[in-house]
Amino acid sequence: MKNILLSDKIPIINKGLAFLIEDEIDAVIIEQNNDLDAIINMMYNTNYDLIIIDINFEKNEDVKILNKILIGEKKANILLFTSSENFTLASKYFNMGIKGFLEKETEIKNIIIAINTLFNGLKYYSSGLQFFLANKAINGENEFKINKLSKRELDISMELITGKGISELCEIFKLRSSTIGTHKKNIFKKANVQNVVELYKYFKKENII
Repeated sequence: MKNILLSDKIPIINKGLAFLIEDEIDAVIIEQNNDLDAIINMMYNTNYDLIIIDINFEKNEDVKILNKILIGEKKANILLFTSSENFTLASKYFNMGIKGFLEKETEIKNIIIAINTLFNGLKYYSSGLQFFLANKAINGENEFKINKLSKRELDISMELITGKGISELCEIFKLRSSTIGTHKKNIFKKANVQNVVELYKYFKKENII
């Protein structure tokens, strides 16, 4: 039995996708949630075989939430199903951990092909993205890559960049100062920064905050 989570801001699209998947693919359990922000907690509480997310690359809040999902250590098969054709960001997100990208204007059969491709442990690139990546490869352009932060490291990072000190972090997370110090050291190493100011700039640059 495969567990699938659908997250589209338009409920009728979630319902339509759920109906299509249940009709075409056997043995699936489908959950629906149109609150993108809730996905972070849901994926840490449930092991989903596939998460299909609608993302609006033009909406800053959507991008921030997706970045938080992908920068965490919790792995998930994520298929971006979007009306956006921003292939530059799409290619970046493959390096950050998504497994598939598909435009909403695609044919219905491609949705099922994409889902089955991810279920088989492979990545799915839409035809438009394939063309874009082929051109980038020809031009020899490099892709963006990051080291993964654990959920605890991400949580601590978000508090660090607001200016909270070690004692405050100890109280918030109920941890010893030495443990907080170790997390802080690991965060700086993974983000390749030297201090909190640089960490803030790093998060800002990658549109995490």
